[in-house]
Amino acid sequence: MQPQRLLMFGMLIVSLATRICIAQDGAVIGASVVLQNGPTDHRAQIVFVGDGYTQADLDNGTYARQVSYALSSSGLFNISPFLEYQQYFNAVRIDVVSRDSGATHYDTNPIIQRDTYFQSAYGCSQTTVVPRAICANTTRVVDTVNAYAPYNGGHARMIVLLVNDAEFGGAGFLGVAVVYGAFGTFDAPAHEIGHSFPALKDEYFNVPGDACHLDSYGVNVWNSPYGTPWSYWISPFTPLPTTTTQNGVPGAYLGANHCATGLYRATFSSKMGADLSRPFEQVNTEQFVYWIYSKAILFPDGIGHPSSSDVSAVEGTSVSFSPALPDPNSAYMQYTWNLDGNVVDRGQGNGHFSYSVNTASLGLGTHTVEVEIADLTPLVINPSYQSPSMTSANHPVAWNLNVTCDSHSTTSDYYVSYTDSSGATCTDTHEVTDYYDCSGTYVGSDDEVVDTQCTRQCWADGGAYEVGYDWVRDDGANCTTYYWEQDYSCSDGSSYTNDLGQGDTTCYYMTGGGGGGGGGGGGDGCYDYDYYYDECMDEFMY
Repeated sequence: MQPQRLLMFGMLIVSLATRICIAQDGAVIGASVVLQNGPTDHRAQIVFVGDGYTQADLDNGTYARQVSYALSSSGLFNISPFLEYQQYFNAVRIDVVSRDSGATHYDTNPIIQRDTYFQSAYGCSQTTVVPRAICANTTRVVDTVNAYAPYNGGHARMIVLLVNDAEFGGAGFLGVAVVYGAFGTFDAPAHEIGHSFPALKDEYFNVPGDACHLDSYGVNVWNSPYGTPWSYWISPFTPLPTTTTQNGVPGAYLGANHCATGLYRATFSSKMGADLSRPFEQVNTEQFVYWIYSKAILFPDGIGHPSSSDVSAVEGTSVSFSPALPDPNSAYMQYTWNLDGNVVDRGQGNGHFSYSVNTASLGLGTHTVEVEIADLTPLVINPSYQSPSMTSANHPVAWNLNVTCDSHSTTSDYYVSYTDSSGATCTDTHEVTDYYDCSGTYVGSDDEVVDTQCTRQCWADGGAYEVGYDWVRDDGANCTTYYWEQDYSCSDGSSYTNDLGQGDTTCYYMTGGGGGGGGGGGGDGCYDYDYYYDECMDEFMY
């Protein structure tokens, strides 16, 4: 088995085959999206995986809080260039239960054994202890991530294994950064991420117990002060080798990768050195930005507005265009707008993010509107990094604008009255639409009936007549009320009866009992068409 290169504080080469394996025990609970800034295939993906967290640790929120802090403005996104490029990242948290809490410690006497899902261990090996290093079964880590947070091939993914232990430590494997979970700041995890993804080397030296690796150098560490990969950052007035102790001055400083001599680092002090509180500084920061663009971003996100690449507009109107970007408000984003191959606007910042085309100045037909986007951040000055990765050259944003003439139409109404077959009087409302071409020439019209109103004809059948309706009054009198009515027939074959109003009402009241006299009939009482006299009550009742 070929040894795997271990990128970490110690920057040592360790064969994982020499590790004493401990029991793998636990279970993957599941994954959840904890940061979503855009489509997965247009973002770098950070995947957090936990080791040494028991079910109780998960239930009390220890792991979730650590991940939340890592993604907060106090964590990773407080560190440049993650601060500037926060919108370029999505993040997933995978919850994994281990039998034991914590990690194995080969760096203690006696050895502390912990049964965890990914076999995290301080010191890495029982036979060869690596100071401050945390090793793990990174193959199983990657397999777990592939199963629960599928990888979009060709786009960047940062896997961070958080180990549930309070002791300072970590390691940066290519593709997996291993860090202790109880970090007070995110400086140490950021250091390991620097190893794992843009493949940055350690910039410190003279640490007791660390072995020098003269044969290991790269984008931020070189074996000569001359011809360094970052030489374009070095001012012609900066001496080589560089001896100043001033921070933030690119040069070639003696001492790097655990070697006091023979290797040179890019700056006096950076986060890849002994002082983790330092910024990454220019050379390392540039590598991060280039890594994001070259491996992570399909730049830009999409067509933007309008959302279709084919747009139509009437001559004389204006259409506004804008691309879809992770962070369109960046002051360093440059937009070059082209109309039919000619540059019509160029500038940096939000003021040039959109462009409005006035079609009055264009001829009829199809025109091309295109925007070229370039991130001109001062964090990157290497031209080969800037183009094409940090531009839209590989993913152009263009619209086909079809300008049509101002053809138009007018509408007017007219009315037609007639008597239908039933004898009803009707009126049709006609709406006429006249069409004209771009030159104003009449080309045709449509005539449509949009409404019809009809009035039927009706007549009286004979004269008016009375209809009586009998009813009993509250005092027991029998009454009849007469109403005048009139029957009508209509031209459509229907008929109806019209109520002409109320006529007379007659009532009679029977007092009951026998005896003749009075009003005749079968008992005492009186009868009147308009009123009656109630002999019992000695009053007239109307």
